[in-house]
Amino acid sequence: MLKEHEKNIELQERRKRTVEQTEREPLRAQAKEEAEQFMDAFGVELGMKVGEVGAGDGRYVVHAARRVGNSGKIFAEDIDEKALDKLRHRCQRERIENVEIILGTVTDPLLPNKELDIVYVINAYFLFEKPVELLKNIAPSLKPGGSLVIAESAHVTPKDDIIEKANQSGFKLNKVTSLTYESFNVCIFAHER
Repeated sequence: MLKEHEKNIELQERRKRTVEQTEREPLRAQAKEEAEQFMDAFGVELGMKVGEVGAGDGRYVVHAARRVGNSGKIFAEDIDEKALDKLRHRCQRERIENVEIILGTVTDPLLPNKELDIVYVINAYFLFEKPVELLKNIAPSLKPGGSLVIAESAHVTPKDDIIEKANQSGFKLNKVTSLTYESFNVCIFAHER
């Protein structure tokens, strides 16, 4: 009788896990589609070296890492050490080897000098305590012709604020596009050297 009860409990738990997994699959597909929209808008391509400032636990990092492939590299920066630990474990679990994790500071992301094709920020700009200082310290990481891309919800941060702070940091606006995902504005900048 006890063994049958244990089997029933095991069966119920297995069903519960299956239902949970089935419910998560549409969310995973939506997250992948969202990340692909961002990567397309940013111009992330195979072989690039790319930085993400405000990477957190890596929601977009893993997609960017797959997009740039083994010939490229992602530099994932955040000031939250616990979030970066989660990202580190995720990369190990998913065997993603082209990500370098960087613990930055409030004013300096500590990205490598003159190596990056693109540095992007997705939905984290509004958290920057000192945006002008931080953006100024992103500039040295860009290769000549490299881009800074800031994608932020129009409901959270007006694009004019982003453009103003980027201009104060020595960046010039090249292009603004909008994504349907949560009304995101994507601002692409070049650094005026």
